[in-house]
Amino acid sequence: MLDWYRTTVDLVGAIAWPSTVGVLLAILLFKFRDEISTLLQRDIQAETPFGKVAFNQQQSEPLQQQAETEEAPATTTATTTAATPVDAEPPWRQLYSFEFSYRTIYGTQLALLRHLNVVPRASADDLDWFYQQHLTLAQAQFPNWSVPRSDYLQFLVNHWLVTVTDGQYAISPHGVEFLVYLTRQKIADNMKLF
Repeated sequence: MLDWYRTTVDLVGAIAWPSTVGVLLAILLFKFRDEISTLLQRDIQAETPFGKVAFNQQQSEPLQQQAETEEAPATTTATTTAATPVDAEPPWRQLYSFEFSYRTIYGTQLALLRHLNVVPRASADDLDWFYQQHLTLAQAQFPNWSVPRSDYLQFLVNHWLVTVTDGQYAISPHGVEFLVYLTRQKIADNMKLF
């Protein structure tokens, strides 16, 4: 009887850890299926001591071309042709840039970006309403809040969302892609703080 019990315990112990790993692996694969699919579509090359190995030699379609073929938000009407440093980046880095920008952008800056998507160019004075709105909303919660207007606008420039030419602000191609990304991900603008 003791042998039968010990055999059962050993069998359960031998099956338990692979089952747990399998379930965890299945959960991770399901949760990150879109990211894994994107990675598998990329060209992968490796050099081994035995020679070069290449997988999936198909050319993947750039994010910009995908955005043009898929439905864009209604406000995506005006674009500029100025190149941004992000244009040459791989898609994963662009997605990281979008997420980082969204996590750090103010709601009024997002509204300003949507405005620039419709209006081709605007001066800093033309965009002052968004800055004043930002100050009003922020100071309602934090009375001593102050952000210089130049810093407020420079954030958008530093994140490659807008370009400045002769004192005129315009949405960059990266900024348009950022808005398309927010729309595709169904990320609401009203979730942002002032």
